[in-house]
Amino acid sequence: MKRDLYKTLAAGCGAIAIVATMGTTAQAFDEVNWVWNADVVTTVETSTTVTTELEPTGLNQAENEQEMRGSISSGSTIDEFGSLPDLAVLDPVVPSDTTMIESDAQSMGNSASINSAVQINYDSNQIFAGLDPDTAGAISADSSVANITNAMVDTSAMSVANSLTVNLDYATTNDAVAIGNNVQSTLADVSATSSAETISITGLSLLSGSENQSVTSAATAVGNNFSVNVQQAEAPAVDPVAPILP
Repeated sequence: MKRDLYKTLAAGCGAIAIVATMGTTAQAFDEVNWVWNADVVTTVETSTTVTTELEPTGLNQAENEQEMRGSISSGSTIDEFGSLPDLAVLDPVVPSDTTMIESDAQSMGNSASINSAVQINYDSNQIFAGLDPDTAGAISADSSVANITNAMVDTSAMSVANSLTVNLDYATTNDAVAIGNNVQSTLADVSATSSAETISITGLSLLSGSENQSVTSAATAVGNNFSVNVQQAEAPAVDPVAPILP
C-alpha cells in the first residue's frame, strides 16, 4: 500500500511539474520582436475603353496644297505730310479730330482659312522656298513714315511665309469634331521693317498727354503660322416679347 501510494504521489508531482513547465513556456511569448526584410515587386495593368458616339449634322472636308517659290516684297512709304492746326482740337474734350496717318505693308506666301459650323476633316500642305529647291526664298515688308507735321502716325509691316487658320463654330456637340493634318515647310529669309521718323505736332499744347497724340510703329515676321479654334457658336439673340395686357 505504501509503495503504490508513493507511486501515485510521484505521478501526481510529475503532472504538476509538466503544467508548471508549460506555464513558463507560454510566458516567454508575451513579447515578440520580428525583423522582416523583403523585396516586393508589384505589377498593375490598367485597361480603359472609351466609346464616343456622335451623329454629325454635316461634314466639311478640305484638302489644301500650296507651294510658293521665289521672292515676295511689299512696301509702303509716306513722306512729307503736313497740316495746319485745327482750332477744334484745341479743345481737349474733342481730341479725336486730330489727323491720322496710317501706313501698312503686308507680304504673304501661302495662306488658307477654313471655317465651318459642322465637323471638319482637313489635310493641308504648304511649302515656301526659293526658285531652286536648295535656295532660300525671301519675303519682306517695309513701311516707313517720315517728315510728318501735326498728325498722329500708325505704321506697321508684316511678313508671313505659311499660314493656316481653322475655325469651327459648332451649333451642337455632335459637330464638335475637328480632325486634320498640317504640314508647313519654309526655306526663306523672312523680314519686316517699320519706321517712323521726324514726326512733330505743333500748336496743340493743350493735347499734351492725350492718348490720341501718339506715334505707333510695329513690325512682324513669321515663318509658319497655324491656328485652330473650336468653340460653340453663340445662340442667336431673341428679342423679348412684350406681354399683352388685357
